[in-house]
Amino acid sequence: MAPRSVPMSYQVIELVRAAIGSPYVRASDAGVARVLGITPGAVSAYKAGRDVMGLPTLVRANHFMQLSPQQLAEVQVRLSMEAARDPEAKRIW
Repeated sequence: MAPRSVPMSYQVIELVRAAIGSPYVRASDAGVARVLGITPGAVSAYKAGRDVMGLPTLVRANHFMQLSPQQLAEVQVRLSMEAARDPEAKRIW
């Protein structure tokens, strides 16, 4: 069985976690949720791949990640690919 890729939403959560944490204390899921204005359940869903981060949350996350516009667009495209349910829609993205 092939290894499952890490959902892009989870990667964004981990980048925010690194930005708000310290070298000595890892930020909790609740802490990440608080700064992004989402619920801890949403963080859990992103981590498990049950949901895909929307653009408003991604924009708030970028306040902490400090991605360039090009990098942010690349992340948004990957999120859109993950959100597409139809194989044709995935191919288009």
